[in-house]
Amino acid sequence: MASDILDDVMLVSPWGAEHTTRHAEVVHAIETIGPEHITHIYGHSLGGAVARSVGRLYPNIPVDTFAAPLFRLTGNDPTAHRIAGDPIAFFDMAAGDTRMPSTLNPHGVGNFDSDDDL
Repeated sequence: MASDILDDVMLVSPWGAEHTTRHAEVVHAIETIGPEHITHIYGHSLGGAVARSVGRLYPNIPVDTFAAPLFRLTGNDPTAHRIAGDPIAFFDMAAGDTRMPSTLNPHGVGNFDSDDDL
């Protein structure tokens, strides 16, 4: 729990996701397995921010994110997704709005019947 809170603070700090516990864990796992064996990186919420930062280290591995708390005011990133009205991904204007929430939780990933349009 304490590491999650620290990760959240680091994410919005000038140092960003590169200095979170999760980032170090994912990089260690990729290096242990071998980057040539990783076919894709997916991330949701804080995991999405970590996935983007790890993706910068491994540009040959595709990255898809959903509802990542990123601050991008411009752009059109077809690999970034969010639900319209999601407060966590509010400032990721590069992410495409996938669809309107079907529950009261616009940040959850259980709002989908299928992932055909992701």
